[in-house]
Amino acid sequence: MRKALLIGLVGFFAFIGICTVLLVVSSTDTESNTVPTTEDSASQPADTSAPTVLAEPTFTPQPTSTSTPLPTPIPEPTPIVISAATLLAEYDANEIAAKAKYEDRLLEITGVVDSISESLGTHTMTLNDGSEFSFVSVRCTFAEENVSDLLVLSKGQTVTVRGYGDGLGFIDVDVRDCQVLAAGG
Repeated sequence: MRKALLIGLVGFFAFIGICTVLLVVSSTDTESNTVPTTEDSASQPADTSAPTVLAEPTFTPQPTSTSTPLPTPIPEPTPIVISAATLLAEYDANEIAAKAKYEDRLLEITGVVDSISESLGTHTMTLNDGSEFSFVSVRCTFAEENVSDLLVLSKGQTVTVRGYGDGLGFIDVDVRDCQVLAAGG
């Protein structure tokens, strides 16, 4: 049984190989510039003249402009400018309304730096309203390319950051993909 199967497979692949060779040979024949005849060569005298040449296809280039137009850049959305104190107050007053208003929207937040830290590869800065006894903060996370923004900041500075609202976390209002726009004294 196995021998018959093996012989069948060998025959099949031999057949495929022969078909491939015939296909290659016939495609090179059609690539030549002669017109094939379908008439029986025995009933016609041999033609010793040159074969008939097919007309070459003509290519007409289309006019092109000298400059390629650049793709239109997608404009960055207009940020919602807000203070950390106002953002925290809105989440405190009505979390559902604040989430609908600010989540996944570009925010430009001004507040006072409460902390700057790194934990498990995540770089964060928290902002508050500057009062001494703030329990809730705006928690800004920074992408790796913007971590250098944090190197020059310190607790107590007033800063403006830009990032996307990410809702209310465990305690803090989260903002992702932040970058520092301005820092004061």
